[in-house]
Amino acid sequence: MRAPLKRYYLKSIVPGLLCVGLTVAAYLMAPSMPSQAAKAGLAVLPLAPLAWIFWLYFRYLGECDELERKIEMDAMALSSMTGLLAGYSLLLLHDFRVLGLDAREMLSVLVLVIGLVYIVTRYIGIWRYRA
Repeated sequence: MRAPLKRYYLKSIVPGLLCVGLTVAAYLMAPSMPSQAAKAGLAVLPLAPLAWIFWLYFRYLGECDELERKIEMDAMALSSMTGLLAGYSLLLLHDFRVLGLDAREMLSVLVLVIGLVYIVTRYIGIWRYRA
């Protein structure tokens, strides 16, 4: 594992755990919240550590050499394009009543597709350009 990637993973542990903890706390506290505004604030709270992870990722990209950056950018581009196509396809399949998925299930499928395409593309890039 390259040094910048190792540093990124180590620095992401605290915000990752914080995001998981805040998400669990939000699920536990939301039913007892009286107002919709408080529930909305509670729902957005786990996004702060996620934004911290994204900021760390952009710093990691700055530390990478050109080849590592190319592999990461290719993986991000392909996963976002696939996510757009998959999202549009799921929307049409839902509208035409081909799929009986609700919105939560469709979002889960979409996030899974984006994540898997990113991981597969990244490791194909690493394999392709290995020394």
